Amino acid sequence: MPPTKRDERGQSLVIVLSLITLLFLLGSSLAVHASVALRTTRTSAGEGNDFYAADAATELGIWWQRNGKAGNPPAQTINGITTSTTVTSTPVAGGTCPASPTPDWISGMESGVFYKYVNNVTNVYTMPRPSDNGIPAGGWYDKGGDVTIVTTPVRTGTYALRVHSTASVGAYAATRFATPYPTSAVMRFSVRLDSLPTQDADLARLAVTGGTNYTVLHVFYKATTQKYALGWGWANPTLVQESTVTATTGTWASFDVRVSANNQNPRTADWYVNDISQPSLSATDTANATNVSTWYVGYPTQPATDWTGYFDDIVLSRDPNDFPLGDIKIVPLSPNAMGTSNTPTNFQNDDGTAINANSWQRVDEIPMGSLTDYIKMVTAGQTSYIEFNFPDTTETCPRGASIVAAVHSAGTSANGFALVGYPSPIGCILFGGDVSYTSPAWYTQSILTNGAVNCATLGAGPWTQAAINSTTVRVGLTSDVNPVPYLDALLMELAYRPMNGGPATITIAGSAGGSTVNTSYSDAGAAAPTL
Repeated sequence: MPPTKRDERGQSLVIVLSLITLLFLLGSSLAVHASVALRTTRTSAGEGNDFYAADAATELGIWWQRNGKAGNPPAQTINGITTSTTVTSTPVAGGTCPASPTPDWISGMESGVFYKYVNNVTNVYTMPRPSDNGIPAGGWYDKGGDVTIVTTPVRTGTYALRVHSTASVGAYAATRFATPYPTSAVMRFSVRLDSLPTQDADLARLAVTGGTNYTVLHVFYKATTQKYALGWGWANPTLVQESTVTATTGTWASFDVRVSANNQNPRTADWYVNDISQPSLSATDTANATNVSTWYVGYPTQPATDWTGYFDDIVLSRDPNDFPLGDIKIVPLSPNAMGTSNTPTNFQNDDGTAINANSWQRVDEIPMGSLTDYIKMVTAGQTSYIEFNFPDTTETCPRGASIVAAVHSAGTSANGFALVGYPSPIGCILFGGDVSYTSPAWYTQSILTNGAVNCATLGAGPWTQAAINSTTVRVGLTSDVNPVPYLDALLMELAYRPMNGGPATITIAGSAGGSTVNTSYSDAGAAAPTL
């Protein structure tokens, strides 16, 4: 009988398995299996090194998605091989997005900078409040004590707000609604305590106009029971409703709060903790409650004590029907391309060169604040602008977005500069006015409004994936460039939440050379997925 030629693919498999075993023993595989074990499919017969690099790229994609980052991770070079990773989110069949809210303020601190209005040289500035021609400039209005932006811990995105009070110096961050103040307010925020305060501690406050006894709503930690609580009062809550939720350290707790003033007596407050409805709390005061003016995160304890809170994913709304806002997550989207500009010759890069396809790289730095690279408007023109595009999001249920810009000028005499957001063919003004500040950078934070509905209604949607993915921002549009205005940085903070009907299916594909490694799992947020 003639000899039979054996299929050599089995021999190749033995070689590959031996190579895998050897690399594991040497510790090489630890570099690409640092998060969770993968159930993988090898879709090509590339070299072993390609496979390992693709595996590492898939691990990167899992980390990227779990940390709430938008789009796809940047290309990496692993063992001399260029890799790419794609992250795809597929909604549950038959699932629906909750109704679009009308957010008034959105921030996950993704600029990496704490900026506030109060004119004090020890602080980074934000644009004047409460408004500029009816367009709120956003940012924080005030702070006290030790308030910083941190990279760990975070709930989603890259940054969070740290508020640290001591026995001698209390800490808080605060801002105001743009005028006219709303008659009702809805707030969503998440907080993490790494140790439980020894005294009652305000996690958030909302100030109400009208009356004398119950002008502040306190969302606080109650030390004697170690539960979260809601309270009406002034300096301290005197009318209290405890939640059913016990505080725990090292985890994020989320709160939805609605304050109803409405020129009525009593004033009422509704709330959720970790998306669980809690008993409402009403208070009758000496006069009607007319509006809600100011809100805070963190506040000094009474008596003062040392405690630290980390805050993330903060959203405010004027519409009482937006309550509860639900499991909102906020991620950054930096510019990634130039759009269609009008008279771009009126602008220059920081080195005096002409605007080109890569000019967006002059304004994409995070954290913001650098004054060394920018785009400047050198010739006036009320219809002249340059346009920026942003990466597409795979999230199917956006809740709105905020645009943050850092600016400065060549001098301190009054000039002009404008930013306009276009989530639809109709643009709405984000900021327009004087930016004649030389150093440090000044900031404007403004809610994006869908002009197809009504620019006069801040934050109006509908907020869809298509609306966010079509959004562009145009800058310039001024008749006064003396002194020359500079755009230092630009950022979109996207707010989204999971689709009703269950978690989406996440698919990660890592490629390198001739190999691709795929894995799919149900979206588990920041938790380890089940593969």
